[in-house]
Amino acid sequence: MTWTPRLKARSGRVLSRFAALCALPVLFSAVLASAAPPSQPFENPYSLLASRILPKALLSGPHHRVEEAVENDGYMNTYTVRSRFGTYRVASSALLAMRVDEFAAMAAMDKANGVEDYGKGVWDGGAEFVKGVANLVVHPVDTLGNAASGVGRLFDRAGESVNGSPASRYEDSTGAKLTGFASSRREYALAYGVDPYSTNQRLQEKLRAVTGPGYAGGLTTMGLKALIPGGVGIAVTSVSGVNWLGGVDLSQPPADLRMSNRAMLTSMGVQDSAVKAFMDNAEFTPTQQTLLVKALSDMRRAGAKSIFVKLAARTKNQDQALFRQRMAQMYAGYHNKVDALKGFVELGELTGAVSSAGKLVLCFPLDHLCWTEALTRLCRGVDEAVERRNPTSVELWITGTVSPLARKVLEGRKWTVREKAGRELLGERM
Repeated sequence: MTWTPRLKARSGRVLSRFAALCALPVLFSAVLASAAPPSQPFENPYSLLASRILPKALLSGPHHRVEEAVENDGYMNTYTVRSRFGTYRVASSALLAMRVDEFAAMAAMDKANGVEDYGKGVWDGGAEFVKGVANLVVHPVDTLGNAASGVGRLFDRAGESVNGSPASRYEDSTGAKLTGFASSRREYALAYGVDPYSTNQRLQEKLRAVTGPGYAGGLTTMGLKALIPGGVGIAVTSVSGVNWLGGVDLSQPPADLRMSNRAMLTSMGVQDSAVKAFMDNAEFTPTQQTLLVKALSDMRRAGAKSIFVKLAARTKNQDQALFRQRMAQMYAGYHNKVDALKGFVELGELTGAVSSAGKLVLCFPLDHLCWTEALTRLCRGVDEAVERRNPTSVELWITGTVSPLARKVLEGRKWTVREKAGRELLGERM
């Protein structure tokens, strides 16, 4: 029997409450005006120290260094990374780990290409980090309600529609696909252990540069692997302990991946409208789309997957795409390592789940969660779910940490808070 959630959509009640979970204050001023004042003051934005929250391998390495000041918008951390390859603004700890892994592959590509004076004039590991640092503009977060990361906007906004596109905007050009260059580029990326569809544009430039001579000369993948400095797949699991490619076959053309993903979603009983909306969303890279679908498939016998897919289809940017992908993987980890999930429930723009033990489970890949106005709305939505579903308990699993004030408030509501959940659910070392 297919499991379906008992959270009914009733006009002016449940959906209006869930829609208001994480919206901007100006959009929901009427709701707040009638709500009781919070029992705890909201936290003001503050900076974290990289040296206190990052493992040494992420903090600095042969090709990068993370600046000490880390911005937090109440949900995700934003890091400034000085590297041999330029300055990066990275909006999550997970993405930071990916970029550090990619730096090792980029260095190997430079060596394979015979780049002269490797890194000279750009990186010295000291005070002069990168040329053009003066052009880096850092916009401070005025309030924790004004989230800096795209993920924060999931908590801040609800109910906005998006227009999708049949193919991801991170795929190769039509010409590259027709000539076979795209296929060669994918093989080279996998040989270096990096995502062929990474959003790291500097990586993509180096990948195209290293692919060109081999493609023109007919160099086979085996021949390429013999030439890679440092060995094959050097970037995979080098820092975080996670295989970012997730065990999926990314050597396939993206059109084949889409066909397979669509078929898998349909076989899971996902509603056609949700499948189409999700598959047409161009913000997901082929890798992210495939990993999300695989995670859902790994949750055998879990119901109401249409809810997860429908909400994933509303993704508006890369921050949110990675968040949705990792959230699906967290739920799959919970399902297979902790307790089987019966199905999903909708909480505004976010997704909860109900476990076989009757717990309401919230798996969010967040870096540092603070007590914010948007979080109070999430709490009210969860309270509504508790009233209607009567779960045995509420569990919050996040990959990062929770501020002392947020923990105090949430535990005061009888929530169980689990920090650093990526270690248990995803096998991460972060």
